[in-house]
Amino acid sequence: MTTIEKELGDSPNIDFVKRLLRENYETTLGIELVKGELSQAEADLLKSIGEKYESQEWLHLVENERQDLIRKRNMKISERAFVGEATHKAPGGLVRVLVEIKDDRIEDIMITGDFCFIPPEHVRSLEEDLRGEEVTKASMANRIWSFYKKHGIEAPGLTAEEVAEAIVAASSKSNV
Repeated sequence: MTTIEKELGDSPNIDFVKRLLRENYETTLGIELVKGELSQAEADLLKSIGEKYESQEWLHLVENERQDLIRKRNMKISERAFVGEATHKAPGGLVRVLVEIKDDRIEDIMITGDFCFIPPEHVRSLEEDLRGEEVTKASMANRIWSFYKKHGIEAPGLTAEEVAEAIVAASSKSNV
């Protein structure tokens, strides 16, 4: 995933984009698009969909359900170590973290899920980079942002804070 501005270095004029889309739809589909008006049923449907997706309830759905979207479980290994697991539903996909904590630092970590991480092989590099780190949301987010910047990571809908939140949840000593 990318943006037009990133690929072109600038945002093109919206009328230009509309014209290109129309021309390419016509060429690809072998049709001539004809400007028309919405039927009353289409207008009503558009209005109801718009009301739903513009509502404060919908716009803050993820925020309101955030606590329900973090699932975690932990198992104590010794007085100084435990293994924790958490899943977190971020806008860019589900993040699953399995972490071994020893003396309040990451001994080992595995980050998986259905999110987009470009280049994908850098997820393993991120895990390596986080080993030995003390777990706080601020330190994790800063470390991950630095990693994203250093390696040119693109992760649509998966901010450093989202990953940090999953790591902190998995590293929490509650339920140990």
